[in-house]
Amino acid sequence: MLSYNQLHEKTLYRATLTRVLNWVDRRVSYHEVIQNHPPTSPSRAWNAHLLYLTLLFAIVYPMLSAYGQWVAGDAPRLGDVTIADTTTPFVRIITLALLIIIFMCLYFLNYYTRIKSWVRFPVFLAVLMLLIGLISTFGDAGATLFGYAISIFVLGAVASALAVALLEHRKIGPSVVLRLSFILILFAILSIVIGWFWRPDNTSSEQSVVLFFVILPVLNGESDFASIGLTRFCLRQGLNGRAIVWGIVDVVGGFVIFAILGVSIIAYVHYVQTPNGPLITLETLFDGLHSTPREYIWVMVMFGSTLLPTLLHFILILIAGGYLLIPHIPPLYKGLQSSASIPHMLALFFVILFWVMCFYVPYAAITWILGAYDHAILFWVLSIFEEFARGIGAISPTWSPQVVL
Repeated sequence: MLSYNQLHEKTLYRATLTRVLNWVDRRVSYHEVIQNHPPTSPSRAWNAHLLYLTLLFAIVYPMLSAYGQWVAGDAPRLGDVTIADTTTPFVRIITLALLIIIFMCLYFLNYYTRIKSWVRFPVFLAVLMLLIGLISTFGDAGATLFGYAISIFVLGAVASALAVALLEHRKIGPSVVLRLSFILILFAILSIVIGWFWRPDNTSSEQSVVLFFVILPVLNGESDFASIGLTRFCLRQGLNGRAIVWGIVDVVGGFVIFAILGVSIIAYVHYVQTPNGPLITLETLFDGLHSTPREYIWVMVMFGSTLLPTLLHFILILIAGGYLLIPHIPPLYKGLQSSASIPHMLALFFVILFWVMCFYVPYAAITWILGAYDHAILFWVLSIFEEFARGIGAISPTWSPQVVL
C-alpha cells in the first residue's frame, strides 16, 4: 500500500491509478509493452490481445450462462423458447465435473505449454461443444437446440481465432480501425455462410438460438473491445491532466457505443434475413422485453457489459478520491500511520469498507434503475430503439408493446 509519508496527497490518485493500469497492460498489452509503445498510445488501449479476450468472453458467456441455469436445475429460456430441459441431478453433477476438468486442462495449457492463444481458443470451444452435445444427449428435445448451433458457432470461433492470429503477427497493421473492419468482414462472411446453408425447415426456436448464441455475441464482443479500449485510453490520458474531462469523454463514449450496438443489432436482424425471413421477429422480442423482462435478464447483462468499463472507470475514480480524502480525516489518517495494532486494524477496516461501498453503491443504483417505477426507465431506453426499428421498417408503424407485468 502507498505510504502517505512518502507520497503527497495530490499524487495519490495518479500513483494508484498508474499502478493499476500498468498491471493491466502487463497482462493485456504484453507485446505492446515489450515493443515500448507509449502508455497513452491507442495501440496499447485497443490491442489485438484485448480483441481476443473480448471475443472469447462474448462468445462463451451466453453458453456458460445458460449452462449455469441448467446445472442449477432451471431450464434456460429465451422468452418462450426452452433451450434445454432439466434433467436428473446426477447428470448435472457429471457434466459440471467435466466442465471443471476442462477449465483445469485449459489452465495447464495456458501456463505450462507454449501453445499460442489463437490455438487454445478453438480447442476450448471444441471441447465445450462436446460437453454441450453431452447435455443434448441426456436432455429432452429442447436440449438439442444447444447442439444445433455447434457448426456455425465453431465456424465463428475459428474465424475469430484466425483474425486474432493475423493481428498478433501484424499482418494487417496496428490500426484500430483496420482491426475492427477485419473482424466485421469475417462477420459478414459468416452471415453469408449462414444464408447459404440455412435449411427451409428451420424452426423459429432454432433461429433464436443461432441469433443469441452466435450472431449477437460477435457484435457484443466488438462493442466490448471498443468500450474497454476507450476506458483504458481515457484513464491514461486523465493521468496527464483534465481527469474529469476525460471521465466525461469515457461516459459519453460508452453510451454512444451502447447505442451503436443496439441499432446495429436491429439493423442486422432486419436486413440480413434467411429464406424463412428474419432470425427473430423484432415485435415479438420487444413484446417479450416489455412483458417478461426477467426471462431476458442474462441477455440484458450481455449487452449491458458494454457499459461495464465505463462503470469501472467511475469506481476507480471513487476509490482514488477516497485516497485523497484520507489525509483530511485525522482519526483515520492517524490510525493508518499508528504502530498500535487495534487503531491500525480499525482504520484499515474502514478503508476496506469504503472499497466495498465503492462497488456496492453503483450495483445497487443500477439494480434500482432497472426495476424502478415498474421498469419505466428500462422501457424508456427500449422505446428509443423501438423508434429506430420503426423508422427503418423493422416493426409496423402501428405496433405498440403488449405489456403484461
